[in-house]
Amino acid sequence: MVGKVILKVLRPYLSLNLSRKVAVCFILGIIFGCLARFFPPVHNIVNPEGFRTLGVIFINLIKMIIAPLIFALITNSFLSVKEPGKAGVLAVKSVCLFFLMTFISVAIGIGATKFFKPGASKNIDIQKIISQNSNAVNGVINSDQKKKGIVDFLINIIPSNIFQAFYNSDFLQIIFFAIVFAMGIRKAGQANGVIGDLFKSMDKVMYKVTDICMEFSPFGIFGIVVWLIATQDASLIKSLGAIVLIVYGSMTFMIYIIYGIVLLLLGLNPFKFFKKLFPSQISGYLLSSSSAVLPLSMQISKDKLGISEEKVSFAIPLGAKINMNGTSLNLGVSVIFISQLFGVDFTMSEIVKIVILCTLGSIGTAPVPGASIFLLSGILNSLGLPVEAIGIIIAVDRILDMMRTYGNISGDVFSALLLDKIDGTLDVEKYNS
Repeated sequence: MVGKVILKVLRPYLSLNLSRKVAVCFILGIIFGCLARFFPPVHNIVNPEGFRTLGVIFINLIKMIIAPLIFALITNSFLSVKEPGKAGVLAVKSVCLFFLMTFISVAIGIGATKFFKPGASKNIDIQKIISQNSNAVNGVINSDQKKKGIVDFLINIIPSNIFQAFYNSDFLQIIFFAIVFAMGIRKAGQANGVIGDLFKSMDKVMYKVTDICMEFSPFGIFGIVVWLIATQDASLIKSLGAIVLIVYGSMTFMIYIIYGIVLLLLGLNPFKFFKKLFPSQISGYLLSSSSAVLPLSMQISKDKLGISEEKVSFAIPLGAKINMNGTSLNLGVSVIFISQLFGVDFTMSEIVKIVILCTLGSIGTAPVPGASIFLLSGILNSLGLPVEAIGIIIAVDRILDMMRTYGNISGDVFSALLLDKIDGTLDVEKYNS
């Protein structure tokens, strides 16, 4: 009897598609999070930290499938290309587009920060904020991550241990091995043989496994929203709200104005793009990890936006590693913001240097929460700014990280769509459906 009542109550929810389930759980998470934060009886009965477990479970589910998914898709993608030379052309076009979009993102962020001058505020107690985050600052300063340059990045593309690459879900290393592996299959004459058929089947299986795991995403989103609203310190937003507004405003301009105009010029309805991509955007925003929603982004791109299998299986995973639009914009804003706080005014040539540093530096940043802080410390050091100032950014990094992830995800899918449209392989009918 109880089971029937529960089923009757849940039936309207169960009949919704994944996008609407995510939206419903997002709204419920806001309501429940507010109750837990502002009503002590609710907070005392329910431990908000426990809700974070739902988000952790969802992230672990994605980590479980991400490495085999990318390996299967990349390998099958290269085996499916009738002319191997086309794969190289796609790689070059993808990387060039990623560089261009990242460069534009940095320029927008720096331009907005120079114009609005959020660092000129006298209401920010610099030393207090740095001292409050001294442990995190020291951890970044003493880390080896900020010392890695472009040469280390290029060397690290080649895995010394492929099993370790799978264990760490290192996208670039997995992609590199998948390409080499696909070339080996072709050389052995098995592209259309047993091994080739195996990877075609594995491709389909991994998509179905992704579907199963993504069914838990609404609950993961619900848990993360409740935890964020109920536990996060909102006082810092008041003192550092200016930089938060600049990052959020610049990213919104980049995604909804710049992308929207480009889509209109291509003859595509931008509202269709943003509506269909929203579940991936909001999931990544709340989880602060573009890798956590990579399977969802790929699924939406293929099934709803009509992007070809070739672009979905290659450009999007590659973009998740090197197309860091949100990260680069955030870095540009942070550098200029800190320079304004300390009264440093850069010349135009120095601004160009910052743009280049942020563009090149953001490439290869790990698609996980907080990774760009290490990079920021290295850029500050190279510009002669106090590295300890990263404590100011660390204070609100969780909030900034959410938005830069939102931008990274949007940029990856937009890039794949743009490449597909230019090549004439986009399924416009599916896009407009």
